[in-house]
Amino acid sequence: RTIIQELRKVISSFPSMTAPMAMMIGSGAEQIGLFKRREVEITKLLEEITQGNAAVQALRSMRGIGTITSTTMVAEIIDIRCFAREDSLACYSGLGLLEHSTGDTMRMIHTEMFNHRLKDAFMTAARNYVHFNPDSHLAGYCRNLVKKGMSPLEAYKRVARALVRVIYKKLTSLVESDTHTSGGEDRTEGESDMASG
Repeated sequence: RTIIQELRKVISSFPSMTAPMAMMIGSGAEQIGLFKRREVEITKLLEEITQGNAAVQALRSMRGIGTITSTTMVAEIIDIRCFAREDSLACYSGLGLLEHSTGDTMRMIHTEMFNHRLKDAFMTAARNYVHFNPDSHLAGYCRNLVKKGMSPLEAYKRVARALVRVIYKKLTSLVESDTHTSGGEDRTEGESDMASG
């Protein structure tokens, strides 16, 4: 409201808008409104579909991780048992480093082959987690990195890497508890909520 009130004070100094430009802006605004309504519909649908999915619900319980981000993570990871350790998941999502050796020298490099959708989901989760949990140690970690001169994007990437560790443990414990409750039986179809996600 304050912004609108201030704009009304200076609106008379703006040049008048041509009809084609006004139509383009109006059309763009309608498209944005449509996309926002569709996003709400998709979110509601995903919430209904994933009500019984323990993996999605576990991620959604983390403050700052919403329906779309949690379902994207579960859909892209497919089965956490595919990853021997958290470093494997970090590399798969483009947030880890790989050993690269040439002769006598060995260094850590970022891999160019990774799941871009999963990386986007982790980066979104990192930004939202810092925003919605300002008193958490990860939010403090992010603020300190920026204060020391690191770019916000790189700082969020470090938070995303830390979230990989947290989410890996959370999903692994879900699979382990699912195995214990099923009595250790070998289940080939619908092995877990993670696998059937």
